[in-house]
Amino acid sequence: MGRKLYVLLLLLLCLCGVSYAQTGEIRGRVTEKGGAEGVPFASVAAMLNGVQVQATLTDFDGNYVIKPLNPAKYDVKVTCVGYTAKETRGVLVTTDKAAFVSFEMTKGVELKAVEITEYTVPLIDKGSPSTKKTVTYEEIQAAPTRDVNSLASTTAGVYQKDEGGALNIRGSRDDATTYFVDGVRVRGGTGLPQRGIEQITVTTGGLEAQYGDVTGGVIAITTRGASPVYSGGLEFVTSEFLDSYGYRLATGSVSGPIYTKRDSAGKKFGQPLAGFFLAAEYQYDKDPSPSSIPIYQVKDDILESAKSSPLVRDPSGFTYIHRSHYWTYDSLDKVKARPNVSADAYRFNGRLDLQPAKNVTVAFGGSYERSKSRDFIDIYSLMNYDNNPQTINTNWRAWGRITQRFVPETKEGASSALKSAYYSIQADYSKNLSTSQDYRLKDDIFRYGHVGKFTTYSVPFYLGEAITRPGQSDSIVFTQIANFDTLYDYQASNDNPDISAYTTQYYDLTDPLGTPGYQDSYGTLLVRGALVNGDNRNPLNVYGLWATTGRLRNFYGVTDNTQFRLTARGSVDIKNHNIVAGIEYEQRADRGWSVNPSNLWSLMRQLANGRFTGYDTTTAIITSTTSGGSPITFIAYPDATYSPTTNADGETAPGFFENIRDRLGIADNDTVLVDALDPSQLSLDMFTPDELVDFGFVNYYGYDYTGNKLTSQPAYDDFFTKKDDKNNFLREVDAFRPNYVAGYLQDRFTFNDITFNVGIRVDRFDANQKVLADKYLLFRSYTAGDPQVTSRIPNAVIPDNIGSDYTVYVNNVQNPTAIVGFRNEDQWYDAQGTPITDLTPLLDNSTGGSGIQPFVVNYDDVQKGRIRTDVFKDYSPQVNVMPRIAFSFPISDEAILRAHYDLLTQRPQNSGLLRSNPVSYLFLARGVSGNIANPDLQPERTTEYEITFEQRLSRSSALSIAAFYRELRNQIQIINVQYAYPITYSTYGNIDFGTVKGLSFAYDLRRTNNVRMNFSYTLQFADGTGSSPFTSAGVLAQQGQTNLRQPQPLSFDQRHTLVATFDYHYGRGKDYNGPVWWGRQVFAEAGINIIMRAGSGTPYSRQSNITPTADFTSTANSRSVLTGSINGSRLPWQFRIDARVDKNFEIKMGKKQDGEARNPVAANIYLLVQNVLDAQNILGVYAATGDPGDDGYLSSPGAQAFIDSKVNPQSYIDLYEIAQNNPGNYQLPRRIRLGLQLNF
Repeated sequence: MGRKLYVLLLLLLCLCGVSYAQTGEIRGRVTEKGGAEGVPFASVAAMLNGVQVQATLTDFDGNYVIKPLNPAKYDVKVTCVGYTAKETRGVLVTTDKAAFVSFEMTKGVELKAVEITEYTVPLIDKGSPSTKKTVTYEEIQAAPTRDVNSLASTTAGVYQKDEGGALNIRGSRDDATTYFVDGVRVRGGTGLPQRGIEQITVTTGGLEAQYGDVTGGVIAITTRGASPVYSGGLEFVTSEFLDSYGYRLATGSVSGPIYTKRDSAGKKFGQPLAGFFLAAEYQYDKDPSPSSIPIYQVKDDILESAKSSPLVRDPSGFTYIHRSHYWTYDSLDKVKARPNVSADAYRFNGRLDLQPAKNVTVAFGGSYERSKSRDFIDIYSLMNYDNNPQTINTNWRAWGRITQRFVPETKEGASSALKSAYYSIQADYSKNLSTSQDYRLKDDIFRYGHVGKFTTYSVPFYLGEAITRPGQSDSIVFTQIANFDTLYDYQASNDNPDISAYTTQYYDLTDPLGTPGYQDSYGTLLVRGALVNGDNRNPLNVYGLWATTGRLRNFYGVTDNTQFRLTARGSVDIKNHNIVAGIEYEQRADRGWSVNPSNLWSLMRQLANGRFTGYDTTTAIITSTTSGGSPITFIAYPDATYSPTTNADGETAPGFFENIRDRLGIADNDTVLVDALDPSQLSLDMFTPDELVDFGFVNYYGYDYTGNKLTSQPAYDDFFTKKDDKNNFLREVDAFRPNYVAGYLQDRFTFNDITFNVGIRVDRFDANQKVLADKYLLFRSYTAGDPQVTSRIPNAVIPDNIGSDYTVYVNNVQNPTAIVGFRNEDQWYDAQGTPITDLTPLLDNSTGGSGIQPFVVNYDDVQKGRIRTDVFKDYSPQVNVMPRIAFSFPISDEAILRAHYDLLTQRPQNSGLLRSNPVSYLFLARGVSGNIANPDLQPERTTEYEITFEQRLSRSSALSIAAFYRELRNQIQIINVQYAYPITYSTYGNIDFGTVKGLSFAYDLRRTNNVRMNFSYTLQFADGTGSSPFTSAGVLAQQGQTNLRQPQPLSFDQRHTLVATFDYHYGRGKDYNGPVWWGRQVFAEAGINIIMRAGSGTPYSRQSNITPTADFTSTANSRSVLTGSINGSRLPWQFRIDARVDKNFEIKMGKKQDGEARNPVAANIYLLVQNVLDAQNILGVYAATGDPGDDGYLSSPGAQAFIDSKVNPQSYIDLYEIAQNNPGNYQLPRRIRLGLQLNF
């Protein structure tokens, strides 16, 4: 026994992680009929499709536990010598819950026959302390939606803005919801075929200690596993001829045994030792998120004409503009589907189950999804939808798990104090790849914005000087001081024909007008309305409302995120204690690279000839002539002088200036005509990293600056110090590599009829990166304890209350002569050591300094914008201890009371807010302010309390009432680091907080006659200081008003949420109670499933001033003035109905010799309608008017003069009206789909 206990403790405490295997269990007691005495040593087996999966023996008291079991429906069979065998069929096992199945056995009768009963899912859940809901495979197939989030949103306390949208669980932000698929934490989408999902379990409260890194709720998806017999199915869905949105789906699955043992006669017996499941799916959407209001697009004939001839002369006669400045409603068509936003996806998932030894199972599984979509850009939708960018996502995950059970097989084992022990170890790996690009140009970045070949012809430009010669006629000397462009010739490119058409037509129109003033220079084209390479200016928009034909999104980017996890879990029952323990390890590596490709053309123009310093006078060519008897001399300089490119330290380091000449094979003093180059002659490695980084045209981590994935892991310091052999800084940035470790211990036990679940979890999160040692300082500065303070400022006095580590501020950063203040973290002091909030004494000084001025150690670093790595420190790993306490108390046989207390933490979910980007600090050090990530963010924290009462109302119905309270702390919000040196900047901090109070009611009516129904109502008050890290409350912090942090209703605070699921289906045969026509049960196994949702409006902030919100070029939209309180107004109520009507039937595939049907195929045909009433529920309104389709600008007095000044006022009005009626302000319209399922 001692050895067994040692081995068990070793398994529990020394394994490598917490395994989210998403398993359940079956518990119960076997007693003699008519008595309370338990039947010891009875054999209890869990069967799946007639094949035994697991078995155990009851203990002395007749108790048994079978675990772990994959979620599914099992048959449980009990046998014992001297008793009649009994079997309960259809026992539903769900994730992290126990199904209770007890038996009363008849003694003295031992028959071969088995007494069979059907399992009924208990109305009152005694198997879990958590508040959760499970949607089974059958319910998923019958629902009028297949979207995971939409199915989860039928749970009380879950808010979803619209079909397919993100979830807010009990007032938490949407990133507080964590998803698992087969125990694998999901990054990116779930990406599963619809037929591959076995169950979806939504946990909204009472999270057990095994769940961590979550502050909202958990959605656990379990995929289907191998079956002991061959089975499969197909499904086809379409919306063709039913709506305008072009939905098509084809999916299928197959499952079965690979190898099963055979007896001496060659007959298979027992559970298969190997089995498989495989599902595949293809989905196509012409418009994945259609609009419920009309979509306008330019008529085809007008648009085609505009593509080839986009320009007309401006009324001023000076420039050319796009012809769309004259388009009105007469030029447009209404369509239902948004143009060119199609999306398709391939999805696969599979699983392989093995049993290499008795009580040992090994499973491998994974999923793969590849999707392509054309992204909707609102300003493109009128006429430029052909250039909608493309996104390609590839997500895959793979996992392997081994589970060993220690099952009592003898009376001695069954009577042991240690029972039902098992351990499970799992390893998984996930990869998410994403590419965003132009669908034609892809990664050929120098062709983005390429218009054509421009050749410049120029002549020398001279400055004349008269020279007086005594006794002789005066002479004139003309000296070349520049070159004067006389012709800017153009040859169109085929790279972007819609863009090239602008310049082609411009040259056609201006040819008769002559070259001067129209075709003589690059600058002339810019002001006249033609396009040059890399141009994305005004010619490509109309009135600032819509993009015109040819405009490309100036972006190409890739991301590559990976995640490796090693987890394990051990469990054992010790008397009446169920102990679970484990730990978890996770390592992520995030990489990304992006470029603004069109901007590279302007950068090349700037760099190509930017090192020229003048003319080489030693190569002067002098020519002479006479005019009117006066001599004239011309001095021309064919060669230029130049200064070599240098790095930030002033060292010679060749850059684009030198590299382009090397590429072209020309001398360093030759002029490069950038716009005459073909994109094939260009590459990113012609630039230095600094040339691209300094202008912000590339962003990268885990890749080098040219987009190649790093093969090493550079140190953080390397970015600031490491150079290549040509003295160029490499500016390498390693991938973001945070790691996470957690462990937990949980005990579930019963004391005096009260079931307790007590656990503790410890999480450790390490961002594994450098952070600023002092967020206020980019340069090392003296503290009060440094002796240099008093040596450099002899009269300096350090007050007694000023600590030695307090930062010193002086009157002049370059030549300090006096101390003006001190700072300890966020607390400021004046020179006398008095705490202050008004920093005027530190800002106003009379020694030539300006602004805040710390006593920097090396002022030369400030002048050169040089960052020393000693201003950084390592991220301090965050350790959080989270107790979890829950209990349930049976008030009676028909009522139960549950309560729990949870402390939850979650690491920052948006890595873009956390990942340290050294480029940001480089800009700050040079005095360029901005919004940067905060690599020192801490985990967010939620404390939850809940009490739940459940009452059985009848044999088929029950009522649940839950009251919950949440405290939200350390939530992330944008902040302003005021008085940072050398410049104020904004970043993110753990400053937001909030509370959520709620009461939910859930009514569950199990199948009664033909009806099954669930109804839930949630009353919730979600208040906080910010709804997201970018919320309007954060704007106050950006404006320096950091003290104005009052809790307000959060933007997802839906006070009243009602969800009803209603299912009405007829049975068949003797269970049919519907109409009979012509002797047929015409509605046998037919019916309808309806989901009805209603909710009160969510809050928004009203605005007192009217701004032109549809004008994407206007700066006025950033100057909104709040009226009332933040989120002080509410949207109207919402109501939506989704329905699915279906009918089951059989397709008989021939007959056997005895006349019976050969393998009949079960078929189901259905009609699915989402938003049955086509309700235009309002999701957003304009802050000034409270109207979803009118921002008030066109009718405002201040706009009239502006409208009248337009080229065509009526065109402006019509185009503005369309632009302001945003489809995103309304819920999705009615969508209709016809489907057919075949199961065999």
